[in-house]
Amino acid sequence: MSMAGDAQETTRVATPKAAIRLWEDSSLNVAAPGTTSAPMTSASSMTAQPSLADELLSRLGDSGLTLATAESLTGGLLSSAIVDIPGASRVFRGGVVSYATEVKHLVLGVDQQLLDRGGPVQAEVATQMALGVVRLMQASLGLATTGVAGPGDSEDGPQGLVYVAAVLRRKEEAPRKLVVEHRFNGSRSEIRAQTVKAALSIGLELLKE
Repeated sequence: MSMAGDAQETTRVATPKAAIRLWEDSSLNVAAPGTTSAPMTSASSMTAQPSLADELLSRLGDSGLTLATAESLTGGLLSSAIVDIPGASRVFRGGVVSYATEVKHLVLGVDQQLLDRGGPVQAEVATQMALGVVRLMQASLGLATTGVAGPGDSEDGPQGLVYVAAVLRRKEEAPRKLVVEHRFNGSRSEIRAQTVKAALSIGLELLKE
């Protein structure tokens, strides 16, 4: 069941440092990989995530909006970073850890043919995960993560290949989508921590648009 056609169709492609940005394009044509990001230590990522989560929750709360998460490689870390903030229940609706590929389809409604063709680590898969959790949780903002944490490469891609997506749905507006490809360095735990930070960051970015 494909969800790609539901979003507002505006396309903007940029290549910021350490990421490839893919804006609201139903075809989501992925450019060549950009600069590889430097590994983030556990200490620095844990310092950054609470402030990002706090800012995201504050902005959502001030706007009367809600939040939900759909996670694959992060396995609940994104939700954990959110609920670590006191008062998160005012905004956070819940999350889905869709670690198995079939759960992405069965629970979040990711297109099965898309998964069969290219596997779970794709920009469009991340986008459909975010859109699916927005619908499932009746939330305003959905954040999604999918990628290869390692150790080592897999059939789905090289270690450190990550897609994070955000979908924002306001009343009487078409959903707006943002998906970013990252090539992270570091250990499995470092890649997962960097992914959480990246997901929180694009949620903030979409809200500031």
